[in-house]
Amino acid sequence: MSGLSNRYVAMRDFQATSEDEISIKVKERVQVLFMERDRWRVSKVDLSGQVLDPPEGYVPRDCLVNEMPVEQQQWFMDIDKAETEKLLLSEPNIDGSFLVRPGRDLSYCLSVRKNKQVIHYDIERDVTQGFFIHIGRYFTCVHDLVLYHRYHLEDHKCLPLVPFLSSLSSSENWERPSSDFTLVRKVSDFDISHYRFTRWESSWKEGRRKVLVHTMSREFFTRNHFMSGMEVLKTLSHRNVAELYALCTTEDPVYIVTECMEKGDLQSFLCGEEGHRLSESELLHIADQVLVGMAYLEAKRVLHLDLCCRNILVGNDLVCKISQFGFAIQEKGKHVWPPGKKMLVKWMPPEVIEQGEVSSKTDVWSFGILLYEIFSLGQTPYKGVTSKEAAKNMLAGYRLPMPPLCPADVYDLMLKCWYEDPRKRPTFQQIVESKIFF
Repeated sequence: MSGLSNRYVAMRDFQATSEDEISIKVKERVQVLFMERDRWRVSKVDLSGQVLDPPEGYVPRDCLVNEMPVEQQQWFMDIDKAETEKLLLSEPNIDGSFLVRPGRDLSYCLSVRKNKQVIHYDIERDVTQGFFIHIGRYFTCVHDLVLYHRYHLEDHKCLPLVPFLSSLSSSENWERPSSDFTLVRKVSDFDISHYRFTRWESSWKEGRRKVLVHTMSREFFTRNHFMSGMEVLKTLSHRNVAELYALCTTEDPVYIVTECMEKGDLQSFLCGEEGHRLSESELLHIADQVLVGMAYLEAKRVLHLDLCCRNILVGNDLVCKISQFGFAIQEKGKHVWPPGKKMLVKWMPPEVIEQGEVSSKTDVWSFGILLYEIFSLGQTPYKGVTSKEAAKNMLAGYRLPMPPLCPADVYDLMLKCWYEDPRKRPTFQQIVESKIFF
């Protein structure tokens, strides 16, 4: 079913006790092949969805949870009851269309169109048994509740249920007038080569209430071929990659509209009061999310080329998402640094600075610098040194020292990311498989 994911994560270890079962460890990813009442048949997969050995087997249903939080599911929307009814009753939705929205007291609500009306079902949560609509039928996560009630919603005859469709999310309708958005609060700004970039918490008058708007001059947007990066972003869908909602490219300044994350960018977050209270395990959790997102891009053969803490967005519960895809390109053979694009020199490896050669190993080097930022709580790499001096020192063999909060094995990984020969640097998938962050 479109919009319902069959990708899950293990919440705890399970040791197989029969030939038709499969052993899994906490945080391993699986793809659900089919479901029985108390156990599901699964196959282990990597971040790209590639099936791993052993091929498949049964595990208890209650040790798995869908890999995407409710708020990141395609069928979730942060709107109120009136807006929900307006959306579900509009085209192209039909009877059976549904969405999940915030409910009362931090719970959720399942809203379903039926006979050209909208019926609302409260999703409640029992602390010990899980989520439910009807007492006696409990689910580990809201996703599984939705999956079950697709066919078992009481008194609902418009089956099966299908996720809502919004004309605003159509890939043919990315371009919007800037008047659709109200810039509410400046989140951050920075300069690249005399051009000012600003991020704004904004409101969208249609559909979604809160969005993040990145503004820049149309001259810079055009000169640096940002549209190619936006075309790449349109093809991506991952819990650790910021979603593109809309573009406003015909006026000056240009608006790039993405999902809004409550805590702002990672660099500012780490430097703030909340960042200075983070534990080592929380810093590792942040690093792991960026890693998982980059492994996804690697599997998609996408080069980000602008990976640094200020381009990672942070939400509630320390959810992190990679953003700022203006420099991104699809990897097809050998690449050189795009002509005219300004690079973040302090995050770039030797082959880019000297020959302009880029590859997925460019992002691996930048990931090592980003780890330095994380474990120094947002400190700028090569602080107090110009980009030219930093490049000269790096080319002579200098590497950043281990930050005070950095575990020794993570610093060892950073040094591997900074091998001069890109062929010796690990891939993101290899780093994921090392399980270094958990």
